[in-house]
Amino acid sequence: MVGTVLIVDDTPSEMELISYYLQENGYIVIGTGSAKAALDQAIALKPDVIITDVVMPEMSGFELCRSLKKIRLRKRYRSSSVHQNPRKSIGCGDCDRERMCT
Repeated sequence: MVGTVLIVDDTPSEMELISYYLQENGYIVIGTGSAKAALDQAIALKPDVIITDVVMPEMSGFELCRSLKKIRLRKRYRSSSVHQNPRKSIGCGDCDRERMCT
């Protein structure tokens, strides 16, 4: 079974790298550079997984997760944050519990 992944990142090189690895492993990848556009795509396409950058202009990855929770898509998503510095990177939160960690 092939899954669909929505990648949200305002850095094109990061999105390209993540997309490459996912596509090489058989995933269908949808990419967008803004959280606002991702919200529309999540509603329309209902991806299996959403990978989002945390720090973006206009709307952060955390705000995206809160918005997804408010519209109550049928799927349940988890958010996770990975930073270039491993000491700052580990964090995850369950959007359904309104708990976000970085």
